[in-house]
Amino acid sequence: MPRTAMLGGQPVLQGAAITLTVVAPAQSNAQQVLRCMTGHADACASAGMPAQRWAHLHEGAATRMAALAQIDIATGAIEVLASAHSDCFARDAVLQGLQVLQGSQGQQDPQGPAPDCPVLAHAPSTPQPWRLDNHAAYSAANLGSLVKPLLALALLRSDIGPWLQGAGHARLMQAFKTSDTPAFLDWLYCRDSQFAAACARPAQLMQAAADLGLAGQPLPALLGQGQHLVLPGARALRQPATADSSRQPASPGSGRQVWQPMTLAPTSPALRAACSARDWSQCDGEALANQTAELWGAGNTQGTPLGVAAVFSRLGAAANGSALAQPPHLAARIQTGDGDLLPAPGQPLPVAAAHAQAILAGMSLTHTSGGTAHSACLAVLGTAAACNAWAGLAGKTGTPGFRHDRLAWGERNALCASQRAIAQAARAAGLPPPASVRADLARCAIAPVKWYAALVKDRAGGPWSKVVVVLTERNWVRATGKVDSALDRGTPNVAAEAAMRYLQAEGRAAQRQP
Repeated sequence: MPRTAMLGGQPVLQGAAITLTVVAPAQSNAQQVLRCMTGHADACASAGMPAQRWAHLHEGAATRMAALAQIDIATGAIEVLASAHSDCFARDAVLQGLQVLQGSQGQQDPQGPAPDCPVLAHAPSTPQPWRLDNHAAYSAANLGSLVKPLLALALLRSDIGPWLQGAGHARLMQAFKTSDTPAFLDWLYCRDSQFAAACARPAQLMQAAADLGLAGQPLPALLGQGQHLVLPGARALRQPATADSSRQPASPGSGRQVWQPMTLAPTSPALRAACSARDWSQCDGEALANQTAELWGAGNTQGTPLGVAAVFSRLGAAANGSALAQPPHLAARIQTGDGDLLPAPGQPLPVAAAHAQAILAGMSLTHTSGGTAHSACLAVLGTAAACNAWAGLAGKTGTPGFRHDRLAWGERNALCASQRAIAQAARAAGLPPPASVRADLARCAIAPVKWYAALVKDRAGGPWSKVVVVLTERNWVRATGKVDSALDRGTPNVAAEAAMRYLQAEGRAAQRQP
């Protein structure tokens, strides 16, 4: 109960009693797994994980930063907000980076030369200690292929939906399993009708986004309603909101649609066909290029682990046949002198169960042989047979584009320094930097990250019970200087491995079909 003190013979309220939804054992398991994978060997033994597995990476860390959020689907309770980072990540945030990539030496590190720390172009040039806040609530990144459930929902609601649920069902499942973005975009832009200008399927995206909760507003995490404390960095998704080609975020209260990744301006069948011929990786025409960047998960759209978990919890609720989505909340109850405050009530969930179930059926294949999360599963369970038999798991990997995958970090630094010099020279001459230079400088500010979002069941055949979302910043290989794990095949997706090791610690990795 709230504490009171006597003042002048009268009781005076001294605060409120808050009962949090965090599940202590699960939070501890997640924290130990993430600490081990960010190079803190002391946590590996308690997590039951090999401390030396990542010795070939700087700091012996699988990832420089890791965050894990878990939400209970039935109640909306936020059960885990785990966060960890490596020592080098912390030094970069607090000590202005280890060098300033403008030809100067930068600030001297008062602790002496940093041991085993790569010098990275995306390290901040000024101290940013807030980058060490809880990453599960505050760290945001492009979503990569985590946007595919949105694309699938829009398609299942469109004229092609019956085909995808009928004769095309196997093709949809394969596209999810292998994260085949070109297949999704071919369907979305009506390749089956020669990319007809009248293709109406992209128009389904806006409503699908709204129905999945991609609202772009701050997620009121304490009670799931706006009257109380808010985690300001925890956003359902931080989306571009303007309808113009600049794709800049709208100011609060502008009244415009918050999730608007595309202008829906007409694009010609010829442009669409040419883009499809290049597997949608290079598109002519600003409108189409902007649209496809968002649909690859590489535009302006960003999310936090907690915000992404909120979105996937709606998908799980819909697949369970629920008509309501419970808002994510961090407090089960707040007791005050004026009465108790309880979480906000559930909101109508306009997502058909059949559509959500089709999406999760595809996601349930990603950890099986040939799927984008299979190598991560092998690292955790050891055999393909065990991975293929893991029921009650539906996951999606996400690897936002990182154009410097092929460069060692020293080569990347040199490129970024040269592009910065060109931009400075152009500005000194009163000219805007060339577009290619601006694009390269934007890439220099991007950290290489990986995502994994998963829904799990407490028992095979039961309802979807939890959502687990992991965001990681990839580490760098000591011998080559190149970033680790370029794709989701061959080498484990580090975010998927972190999630699966946590699920293993929670005893959820041994489910089998009855």
